[in-house]
Amino acid sequence: MKFSSFALAAVAIAASSVNAFSAPKFNGARVAQHTFLKATAVDADTKTALQTAANEARGLAMDSIAAAHSGHMGLPLGAAEIGASLYGSQMQYNAADPTWINRDRFILSAG
Repeated sequence: MKFSSFALAAVAIAASSVNAFSAPKFNGARVAQHTFLKATAVDADTKTALQTAANEARGLAMDSIAAAHSGHMGLPLGAAEIGASLYGSQMQYNAADPTWINRDRFILSAG
């Protein structure tokens, strides 16, 4: 039940951010646009970009599982949209400085 509530919240958050990939920058860091759970129309470009990111994540997950000859595909394939939505519109991070102190951290645990 926790996962389905989280998934619905992530989808609602992704749907509420219209300009997901043009967040304001502060000293080179990407600052998240904080939105609350409200249903709004999703811009077609944003929806396409998030879907492409989710599909790329799925492909990378399948490639790494195949290369390792071990692993479970369920979680990486099922949670790709959650990761794309969070990293695409909600989380604060700076790709140029991965040790940035104000970055958001995301921990996904299956158990």
